[in-house]
Formats: sequence, C-alpha cells, structure tokens
Amino acid sequence: MTEPALRLDELKGLSEREDLSTFLQLAPLVHPSDLADVLAALDEATRVRVASMALAEMEAAEHPSEMLLAVGPEYAAELVEELPSDDAAELVAELPPGDREAVLADVRDRADVDRLLTYPGDAGGRLMTTELAAVREDAVVFLAMIGNLIVAGLAGAFIPIVLDRIGVDPAIASSLFVTTFTDVCGFGLLLGLGTVLLL
Repeated sequence: MTEPALRLDELKGLSEREDLSTFLQLAPLVHPSDLADVLAALDEATRVRVASMALAEMEAAEHPSEMLLAVGPEYAAELVEELPSDDAAELVAELPPGDREAVLADVRDRADVDRLLTYPGDAGGRLMTTELAAVREDAVVFLAMIGNLIVAGLAGAFIPIVLDRIGVDPAIASSLFVTTFTDVCGFGLLLGLGTVLLL
C-alpha cells in the first residue's frame, strides 16, 4: 500500500474510534476529497459526529470549506445542521455563492445561519451564536447568598486566629474585620455573578 492509502486507512480507523485529536492532526495532510471519501465510508451517525467536530476544530488555514464541498451538498447540510449557528455561518460564508446556496437548501432550519450571514465577516453579529442561555435572577441571588455564607464562616474562623497570632485581641478587633470582609465579599459576589450570568 502507498503512504496516502495507509493514511486514509488510518484516518478511517481514527474516525471510527472517534480519536479526534489525532484525526485533526492527520486530516490536513490529505486532500479534502480523500477526506470526504473517508467520511463517506462511515455510518451516518459517526460521519456526522466526527465531521462536525472536525469542522468546528479546523482553522481557516486548513480550508474546512473544501472538506465541506468535497462531501457533497447533502452531507454538507447534515454537517452544517450539527454545528452551532455561528460556526455554521462562518463555514458556509467561505463557500462560493452557488455552493453556499446548494448546501443551505438542504438545511432544515437555516434561518439563524441566514441571519448571521447578513452581517459583515468581521462584525460582532457574525461572530455571536444565536442560541440563548438564560439564568433566572433569583438563582444569582441564591448563589451570592450561599457564597456569602461560606465567606462569612471562613472569615469568622480565620480572622480571629490571624489577629491572635499578630498580637491583637480578637475579642476587640475581629468583629470589625469579619463584618467588613463579609460585606465586601457578599456585595462583590452579587455584582460579579449578576454580571457574568445575566449580562
């Protein structure tokens, strides 16, 4: 067997075992049409899973759009459906307009991808996913309260010990430090969690 044939057999074995890291290292070494042949030889569920993970991980310099074209519009549509909308839009944007439309024609729910394609390539609208992750406001308050209770317990235990070691009477000074530390941390937790989870 020649070296390219061996490489293709190795890629097929890696994809069947879903060894994605090694698969991605070898994939740029073969022509996209050969890679498409490897994927076409897999059962449908494995093919879609491996190809969508590979496409999501490939850098632009590795030409994931060539691999997408090589598998044909029908398989390409399956792969695009498996990707998050922002990754799918980025991938199909690299295709020539005729090929882009051929792929998107077979995508069942293409509205999100079409909407992202209306933005220029370097705009924030093109780079963001359309999937919404929502957190209830009361969950933020709950997490901040739990965090504040933990901070208060730790501060109440360790600040008097530290004050005693440096020669300050804990009965006199610890209440000031514990209260200040707990209030600052609780307020910071509430604002920090609100910023991270709600904005």
